[in-house]
Order: sequence, then C-alpha cells, then structure tokens
Amino acid sequence: MPSILRRARALLALAAAAAACATLAAAPYPTRTVKIVVPYAPGGGTDVVARVLAQKMSADLKQQFVVDNRGGAGGTIGTEVVAKAAPDGYTLMLVPTSHVINPSIYKLPYDTEKAFAPISMVASTPILVAVPVASPVHDLNELVKVAHTRPEAVANYGSAGTGTVFHLATEMFKRKNQLDATHIPYKGGGPAVMALIAGEVQLVFETMLSLQPQVKAGKARALAVASRSRSPLLPDVPTATEQGFPELVATNDYMFFAPAGTPQPVIDTIYRSLSRALKDPETVALLAQQGADVVGSSPGQLAEYVHHEIPRWAVAARQANVHQD
Repeated sequence: MPSILRRARALLALAAAAAACATLAAAPYPTRTVKIVVPYAPGGGTDVVARVLAQKMSADLKQQFVVDNRGGAGGTIGTEVVAKAAPDGYTLMLVPTSHVINPSIYKLPYDTEKAFAPISMVASTPILVAVPVASPVHDLNELVKVAHTRPEAVANYGSAGTGTVFHLATEMFKRKNQLDATHIPYKGGGPAVMALIAGEVQLVFETMLSLQPQVKAGKARALAVASRSRSPLLPDVPTATEQGFPELVATNDYMFFAPAGTPQPVIDTIYRSLSRALKDPETVALLAQQGADVVGSSPGQLAEYVHHEIPRWAVAARQANVHQD
C-alpha cells in the first residue's frame, strides 16, 4: 500500500509539473523586462539605435526593453554575456559590424555563427572622418600632408575599440597613405568622440550617429563622409571619393541577435515587433536624423550576411595587420 501511495504521489507531482510547464509555455512572451545588450559604452551609434528600438518595442509588446551597456575588448565582453545567457528571449543584443570582424582578431570563447540566433539587420550608417576644431586639417588631402610634415598634429587616432570597422578603416587608410598615427582604443564610439573633442586624439573615424551632432554643434570638424554620396545631414561635407580616396567607402551595420537555442515562437515575436518598429515613420525619421538608413532584413538574410562577411573581414584584418594585442 505505501508503495502504491508513493507512486500515486509521484504521478500527481509529474502531472503538476507538466501543467506548470504547459502554463509557462502558453504564457505570451514577454512577461518581464527584456535586456538588449549593447557591447559598447553609452553615446555611440550602436547605443543610439538600441535605445530607439527599445522604446518602440516596449510600447509594442507592453513590457520594458532596456539597454544594458557592456563595453570593452572591442565588443567581445558584451557578446560573451549574450552567448552564455539563457536562450529564453530575455537577453538580446544589438551589435555593429565589429561582430563579424572580431572572429579574425580575438580568440573568442564562442563560435560567432553558432552562438547566436539571427533576428534582423536593422540599420546601416556611413562613417564620418573628423578632427578637433583646433586642428590645422580641413580635408583628407590636407590630413595626409600634415601627417607627413607635422606628425605631432596627427599623432593619435581614437576608435570605438580594437577590431571595430572604424579601427580597420583607419588602419587601411593609414597603410594606403603611409601615416604613422597611434591607435587609442576606447570602449565605444561615445568615449572616442569625447576624446576627440577634448584633444586627447587628433583623428576619429566614427558613425554619422555619433559625430554629426558634435560637428553641427561646432565641437568637431568633419573632413569626409565615407559613402558613395554626400549625406543630407552634412551636405557641405564631401565624400572621400570626391577628394581622391575612392577606397574609403565604409558603413557600420547594426544587427539584432538572441542567444542560440531561443525558441522559434519567441524569435518570431521579436522579429515581428522589430519589423513594426522599423516601419514606423517616427523610427525612420529618428534614425534618419542621425544619418542611419533602416534596413530590416529577415533572420535568414542576416545569417547569410554573417556567413559572407566573416571571411571578407578576415582578409581586411590580415592586410591591415590588425590582431589582438
């Protein structure tokens, strides 16, 4: 008899557990606060895009989406946090192009293609080249000339971190034009731009998102935009191509991921919410004001982008001799 009672109790416990799991599975996602990890300090382009999307998704899904800045090591500290997070949809991440560059530079504790579930490429923004307002440099040709004749005037350049697209773009520009500026990495675009304004560095390649407000405020001087056409935000700033540097065309692409293994219904909910946010005229206008173009790819398209870009940037990193210190 006691044996029968024990079996009955065990069956009841199993039934209760199954019921609890069914209730949990049926609960609509999200039921609590969702973190969007940005692997850079506040103030940079990735942070700006993430905060716009967090606000829209909070309103859309009736739960708080909050930005969690985890800067350092070229963005790999934050991405490792997400790679190790529970795949339940409550830890997500927004990353820039450095995400597909880092495998060629760092010894990562995860596989970039396997550790994350792609959701969407959300936006893209061109790179702006800028110097402090006190700099004697006013265009790219003058930058090269001054760097050769007065190297102390272009002694250091700042970037959002080792391995970022800004770091690689600057290194390739240096190599092409035989410059000798020293790289000073920061924990994001925001700190790099502040260092430029403070005169700690004499050159920065950064996104329109991070730099153009400072240029318009007269706190930094734009030399060129690294895109195929001028930006309507800074129409008087010529492209690098116009100035005789056709190789200097670069964008920073912003991508949204969840940890690998996140249930497909949760991925679908996040993707639909992101899609609605990116179609919202207010979102489009907010990002356009900062120089970012909405993309809005599917998860499959983002997966293809990652697969294609990792080997492409490996070649660029090798040519620029960029590697983990």
